[in-house]
Amino acid sequence: MWANREEGTEPAALPKCLWPPAGIVGSEEQPEQTTIVSADCPASQPAHDADWDAGAMGCGELVMGLRMRLQSMQPGQVLKLTATDAGIPEDLPAWCRLTGHTLISAKHPEYLIQRREN
Repeated sequence: MWANREEGTEPAALPKCLWPPAGIVGSEEQPEQTTIVSADCPASQPAHDADWDAGAMGCGELVMGLRMRLQSMQPGQVLKLTATDAGIPEDLPAWCRLTGHTLISAKHPEYLIQRREN
């Protein structure tokens, strides 16, 4: 609740479900990650406004760093995150859903996150 207040997220705006549907979690085969790229941006070079290489930083420290970096960006700008921690593929989408930021691309270890509109 504290994090929601700090992020400015109203309780009504929170998603009803924070995890993928049953059958995806724990399955042997992981679904292919979707990459959304603007039509005027080549797929090999997704557009982004800032880069951050978090290396193997753990989830707690990483989300605090993400929060600070995204707060310093303008709404709609995109951050390219490189993170090698094994939990990031599951933790980052949940964090984005909780905070209202958009996870544009998730191809471990590179992620594109668009800052929410406030």
